[in-house]
Amino acid sequence: MKVYQLAYPKPEENYLKEIVEINDKTILKMGTCFFKAGSRLPEIGLKANSENEISIIMEGSLKAISETGERIIQAGEILQFKPNEMQAGEFLEDCKIIWILME
Repeated sequence: MKVYQLAYPKPEENYLKEIVEINDKTILKMGTCFFKAGSRLPEIGLKANSENEISIIMEGSLKAISETGERIIQAGEILQFKPNEMQAGEFLEDCKIIWILME
């Protein structure tokens, strides 16, 4: 058994790279991120990850944008993107997020 301390990056850092990384048949990466209200990722256009992406919104709200539309996501909701799904986020409030990437 391993226990990990949940920690968030400083506001100026945005991302805390992997808290947990498991490599066997499934590669899983997990970490946290913080975005200030008014920021956007990416700054322009859309981006995609090659992995399945799950984001757990712990605090704040954002507008999630994908190829299929837009939706406001609130604290307590879980957002999932499929591999290579084009996406962006516009942060309406300061947001703390736990993210998981799975191959």
